[in-house]
Amino acid sequence: MTDKTIKNDDSKSNFIPLLEKILFVCCIAVIVIRATSSEAPVPQSSPIQAIINDTVFSLCLSGTLVFTFLIWCLAKIFSNRPSFKLSALGTGLAFLVTGAIIATLYAVNKRSAVTSAITLAAPILMAIMLTQLLNSHAKIKILLITLASVGIFTSFQAANQFFVDNDLLIQQYQDDPDVILEQLGVEKNSFNHILLEHRIYSKDVRATFTTGNSAGSFAILTSFAVIAILAELLKNRKSYPKLTGNRALVVLILGLTLFGLFLTHSKGAIAAFLAAAVIFFFLLRSKHPKLYKNIILAGCFVGILVLAGIIAWYGDKFGQLPGGNSMLVRGQYWNASAKIFLDHSFTGIGGGNFSSYYPQYKTPSA
Repeated sequence: MTDKTIKNDDSKSNFIPLLEKILFVCCIAVIVIRATSSEAPVPQSSPIQAIINDTVFSLCLSGTLVFTFLIWCLAKIFSNRPSFKLSALGTGLAFLVTGAIIATLYAVNKRSAVTSAITLAAPILMAIMLTQLLNSHAKIKILLITLASVGIFTSFQAANQFFVDNDLLIQQYQDDPDVILEQLGVEKNSFNHILLEHRIYSKDVRATFTTGNSAGSFAILTSFAVIAILAELLKNRKSYPKLTGNRALVVLILGLTLFGLFLTHSKGAIAAFLAAAVIFFFLLRSKHPKLYKNIILAGCFVGILVLAGIIAWYGDKFGQLPGGNSMLVRGQYWNASAKIFLDHSFTGIGGGNFSSYYPQYKTPSA
C-alpha cells in the first residue's frame, strides 16, 4: 500500500513539471504568433469577412491562453503542492473581470462585449501564469530571447513600411483608387472612404499591429527584454570575459529594436520609453530599490492625476487639446466618453460597444 502511494506521488511530481513546460511553450508560441501576424490596418473599412477572420484569429489566441490557464489551475488544485506566488496582477484582473461581467449584462451588443472581455483578460491570465511558470533561469532566458527575436522582426516590418510599403501603397492608390476601394469593399465618397484615405496618407508605421502607438508599445516591451539580457552579460563580464562578442551582438539587437521604436513616430511610446529608462537606471543605482520603487510609483500616480486635471481643464476651456489633428480627435473621443460614463457610471456599456454610443454623444464638430 505504501509503495503504491509513493509511486502515485512520484508520478504526480513528475507530471506537474512536464505540464508546466508544455504550458510555457504554449505561451511562447502565442507570443510569437501574435507578434508576427498582421492585423487589418483599417478594420472599419475592411470587408466583413476580413473583420470576422481577425476576430476569430484573436479569439483563438485568447481562447488558447484562457484554456492553458485553466489547465494550469486544475493541475495546481489537484496536486499535492498547490503553491501560488501572490501578484498584484490578480487584483487588477479581479476588477477587470467583475466590471466586464456587469458591463456585458447591460451591453447593447453582448457578443462584442464578451469578445472584448476575453481578449483583454487573456494576456493578463498569461502574465499571472508566467509569474508562476518562470521558476528557472533557463525559462526566463528563453522568454527574454523570444521577446528580443520578435522585437527584431517587428523592427524589420516597421522599417519595410517606413522605407517601402507606405509609399508603394500611396502610389497604387493614386494610380487606381477604385481598385483599392473594391478590394476592401469600401463605398466611394463614404465615411469609410475618408477613414481609408486618412490611414493611407498618414504613413502610419505599425509593424504587425493596428497602429503605430501599438507597435511603439510593443517595442518598449521587447527593448527592455534585450536590456535585461544585456544587464546579465555585463554583470558577468568579469567571470566570462570571452563573451565580448555576445555583448556586442546584444547591443546591436537593442539598437535595432530602438530603431523600430523611433520609426513608429509614436510620441507617447517614445516618451514612455525614455521615462522608463530613466526610472530603471535610477533603481539600478539606488541602494534602497524597494523604497524608491514605492516613491516613484506614488509620484507617477500623483503626476497622472495632475496631468489628467490639466488636460481636462485645457479641453474644457479651449474646446480642444494641444497638438495636431490626432489630439483633436482624441479630445472629441474623451469628451464623449466622459458623457457616456456619467450616464452609465455603475453598469458601463460593455467592451466593443463604444461605436454604438459615440454617435449619440459626440460633439457637433466631430
